[in-house]
Amino acid sequence: MKLLHKTLFILILVFALRIIQSCGCPDDPHFFDFENISILNLDNSKDYVRSGSTDAMFSSAVAFEITISGRGEFASLKRAILSLGFSEITASDKCPLQFKSNQKISKITIITMEAISPEIQANTDVTDIFLGIVPFHSSPTFLYEPLDNIYHAINPEIFIDNTTSCFQVVCNRNILNDKAQFTINIDLSDGRTLTGTTNLITLTPSF
Repeated sequence: MKLLHKTLFILILVFALRIIQSCGCPDDPHFFDFENISILNLDNSKDYVRSGSTDAMFSSAVAFEITISGRGEFASLKRAILSLGFSEITASDKCPLQFKSNQKISKITIITMEAISPEIQANTDVTDIFLGIVPFHSSPTFLYEPLDNIYHAINPEIFIDNTTSCFQVVCNRNILNDKAQFTINIDLSDGRTLTGTTNLITLTPSF
C-alpha cells in the first residue's frame, strides 16, 4: 500500500511539473548540499587524458579526477521518476533542472602519503606541485593551471541537470618512488571538509 501511495505521488508530481513547465521554465533553482567525494585514476601518459583502468601510472604522469557530489530533495524525486521508466525528456520536458549549492568549495589540499623525492617526504602538503583543469569548462586556454585558478569554474552559480562539481589534477613533478598515494581534502564554506584518498599507485619510471 505504501508503494502504491508513493507511486501515485510521483505520477502526480510528474504531471504537475509538466503543467508548470508548459507555462514557461521556472527560474528558481533547487538547493542542495555537497556530501561526497570520489577519486578516479587518470591515464596521463598519452596526448589526451583518459580514465585509467589500473592502479599503475608513469612516475611523471600521475593524475586524478575528483568529483564532489551533492544531493537534494528534488534530485531524489527526479531519480525516483526515472526509476519508474519515465524518460529524461519526460521528467524534465524542455526545461533543464537548475540546482544551486548551499556551499562553495573554498580550498583544495593535497597531502602525499608516500615520499615524492628526498626533499618531499610523506605527510607533506604537495598542493603546489599539482595543476588542475575543469572538464567541459569554457576556458580560453584549455591548459592545466594552478589550482587557485580553477575555483571560479568549480563553483558555478547554477548547476544544470546535476549536483556535481568535477575537476582533474596532475602532478607536475617526476616522482622518485615506486609508489604514490594522496589524501585530498576539500574545504567547504560551511566549515565542513570532505576527504578522499587515492588508491595506492604503482609507478613505472619515466625516461
